[in-house]
Amino acid sequence: MPSQPGLVLHSLGYGPVVVEKRYWYHYHAPLFNNRFAGTTMKVKLLLVLLLTIVLELVCNFTTFVHLETFYYFSSMLVHSPLIYCMKLAIRLFAVMVVAYINEYESAMSPSTMLLIGTTIFFMQVLVSANNFIVLYVALEGISLLRFVLTAQPKTASAVEAGLKYFVQSSFASIRLLLGIAIIFAATRDFNFLFVR
Repeated sequence: MPSQPGLVLHSLGYGPVVVEKRYWYHYHAPLFNNRFAGTTMKVKLLLVLLLTIVLELVCNFTTFVHLETFYYFSSMLVHSPLIYCMKLAIRLFAVMVVAYINEYESAMSPSTMLLIGTTIFFMQVLVSANNFIVLYVALEGISLLRFVLTAQPKTASAVEAGLKYFVQSSFASIRLLLGIAIIFAATRDFNFLFVR
C-alpha cells in the first residue's frame, strides 16, 4: 500500500482507486472493449446476410424454377425470377463488402454496421418496387443513409462531402417527384403496370 494518499489515474484491470483519499484495491472487469465492438456487429451482419441468402434459396427456389410472379401489398412489391436473382446478387455483393470492412478504423462502430444493413434492406425494397411511391421511399432511404455514412468520420472533408451529396440528392429527389407527379396526372395510378 502506498504511503501517501492522493489521486491516481488507472486503467481497467487491477489498480488503486481513491476513495476519500484512502487507497482501496479491487478488480475492475472490463465492461466494454471498443476494439472488438465493430467485429461483433460485423460478424452479426455477415451471419444475417448469409442466413437470408440461404432462406431465399430454400424458400423461393420454386419461384425461380416455375417462373412465377407474385405481387404483394396491393401490387406495390413484386417477386419474379429476375428480382429473385437481383436480390441474391445484392446480398452476395453485400457479404463481400461487409467482409472487407476494416472494423479498426476510427469511424467504424456498431451504428455504422446498422446503417449499412439498413441500406441493404432499402436496396432490396428498391429492386422489388412495383409502385412509384415505394420506389421513391426506397431511393430516399438509400440516399439519406448514404449521406449519413458519407459524413460518418466527422472530419471536415467528410462533412463537406456529405453536405454536397445531400444537396445534390435533394435536387435529384425534386426531379423524381416532378416526374412521378406528371406520370400520375396522365395515368391516375402509381403502379408500374399502368404506365405504358
